[in-house]
Amino acid sequence: MDISKFEKIIENFYKNISSVDDQIASIKLSEDKWMLKEMIGHLVDSTSNNHQRFIRLKENKTLEFPQYDQEFWIKAADYS
Repeated sequence: MDISKFEKIIENFYKNISSVDDQIASIKLSEDKWMLKEMIGHLVDSTSNNHQRFIRLKENKTLEFPQYDQEFWIKAADYS
């Protein structure tokens, strides 16, 4: 895929997500659900974790990765 397509996807995502009001992005539909801010944070966290996993796999050829506790990462990063 051409890099310009990725750039357009990112640009459109940024435009759409930045237009969301902060109060809307902070709403939890229920206590056990994440708010939009936390969902976006989780996507960023899991992307960075998965990236380093792919790189480690290229080097080690074994599947020994640090654990990823998504609830801990959301709380630790305090996206709210």
